[in-house]
Amino acid sequence: MPTKNQSKVSPKARLDKAVKDYEKHHGPLSPEERQSVRETLRIGVLYPGEHVAFRDTLEEEGDFRRLVKRKVLYHSPDSKEVDKFMQELPTEKRASVRRGSMTIPQTTRER
Repeated sequence: MPTKNQSKVSPKARLDKAVKDYEKHHGPLSPEERQSVRETLRIGVLYPGEHVAFRDTLEEEGDFRRLVKRKVLYHSPDSKEVDKFMQELPTEKRASVRRGSMTIPQTTRER
């Protein structure tokens, strides 16, 4: 759940801050790496403590895959609601949808 301060800050600004915090600890990133880190952090930053159904878009070159976009389809603090959402998806779409929850380290969270 977003804290009182987080609800006043736009999702884009929260993600930007999380990526900057990541770069402080891991060094500068290329634009492609920055985008991948941003999408990796998306669930933990925007939906902390919630269960999320999402679809990833990956860029592939040989054996290398990079996360380009993570689209959140549904989120809830209740895992049963996410289960219900997943079950209601058509079978052919369900295969490409993943679910998870993530808590990110305090260093990348809005304080």
